[in-house]
Amino acid sequence: MKISYPELDVFDVPPRANTATGQGRRDDEEEDDVSDIDQDDERRKEEKRQLEDEKIRLQKKNHNWKKKVGKMMKDEKKKNEDWKKKDEKTMKDAQKKKDLKKKKDEDVREETTRID
Repeated sequence: MKISYPELDVFDVPPRANTATGQGRRDDEEEDDVSDIDQDDERRKEEKRQLEDEKIRLQKKNHNWKKKVGKMMKDEKKKNEDWKKKDEKTMKDAQKKKDLKKKKDEDVREETTRID
C-alpha cells in the first residue's frame, strides 16, 4: 500500500529528499553535483583573483595619489619659501631705502646747519 502526500507534490523536492519512496539519486546526478562543485570552486577562485587584482589596482592608485599629494605639498612648501624670501628681500630693500632717505635728510640738515 502506497501512501500519497498531495501537499508534497506541490513543492519541488530535491531528489536527495526523495529516498523514502525508494527512488534514490541516479549516478549521473552525482556526477552533475561534482561538476557543479568544481564549477563553483572555479568561480570562487576567479572571484578571489579579481578581488586581489582590484586590491592591487587600488593600492597602486593610492600610492600614486600619495606621491602626487607629496609632490604638491613639496611644491607648495617651496613656493611659500620663495615668497617668504622675496618678502624678506622686499622688506630689506624698503628698510635700506628708508635708511638712505633718513641719511640724506640728516646730510641735508647738517649742510643747512653748517650754512647757517
